[in-house]
Amino acid sequence: MKFWWTTLFLTLPLYCIWGQEIPEKRGIWPHYARAQFAGNIGAISSGIGYATKKQRLQGELLVGYVPASTTDDHALGTITLKGRYTPWQLNTTNEKWSFYPIAIGLGVSQTIGSDDYFTIIQNRYPNGYYSLPTGFRTLMLFETRFERIWDRKNFHGVGAYLEMNIPDFYLINYIRSPEAIPFGDIFFFGCGIQWTFWTKK
Repeated sequence: MKFWWTTLFLTLPLYCIWGQEIPEKRGIWPHYARAQFAGNIGAISSGIGYATKKQRLQGELLVGYVPASTTDDHALGTITLKGRYTPWQLNTTNEKWSFYPIAIGLGVSQTIGSDDYFTIIQNRYPNGYYSLPTGFRTLMLFETRFERIWDRKNFHGVGAYLEMNIPDFYLINYIRSPEAIPFGDIFFFGCGIQWTFWTKK
């Protein structure tokens, strides 16, 4: 039950934004909102983002949730900041669909809610036990996305995406000890939905 209440809490901002009329002077009004499943930033996460013309550059802030049932301890939270560059955009002839074959980027993610996740290496551990903080991760991002375009006054379109990321912790440990970590274990996958409210022309 806690999982579903948390899902509602995380997606509520998306519905609140969806129902608002976008003002003529948009100012800092977000370009889009996202909801994501998995991807090493929480079982579920959601947030808002901004983009440049044709969505070449995107940046977003997401808040995530990890239920206690997956940690064998207690629930955790995540705060993630991402930035991406999309070099190509392919449109259908009727301009109803857009496809973004590849986007590359970087992200940083902070895990909160437990003393086991820290941003500064703790003295309680033997020297060299942890080479990197457990609560802070840098991510290499790769994404593909498609979008259905409506281009209405208060709503531009909705799409789905698949993301693959490589956290610094797993990459560094694989480089140091490739025999200890299977190559496939350094990759994390997530999928989600993007609601695009408006774009820069």
